[in-house]
Amino acid sequence: MKTQTENNQLARSAALKAACLGPCEKVLDRVAGIREALYAEWRGMLASQERVLRLVLSEAEGLAWQTGVPHLVFPALAEEKVRALARWNTRQNTLGTGRRTVLAD
Repeated sequence: MKTQTENNQLARSAALKAACLGPCEKVLDRVAGIREALYAEWRGMLASQERVLRLVLSEAEGLAWQTGVPHLVFPALAEEKVRALARWNTRQNTLGTGRRTVLAD
């Protein structure tokens, strides 16, 4: 049988967990929303590179989480990496590698 002290500790632990999870879930949701928005924005322009686009977004997200403020870093970092992919793709098209993706920058 649990004592009153144990019950109080469990209640405080549950309250602390709820207080910490709320902000964390907001950050997770924000990063996921930005990721999906960028994917939707660029997938048409990078149709032949959808897999690479997903990898670029994953890399940017992983780097952003290492900063401690991913919701602040991720949008700019992801945009920078996606634009670099678009430039690379355009360069490949210019060099005549057979890719026919049309980009609008």
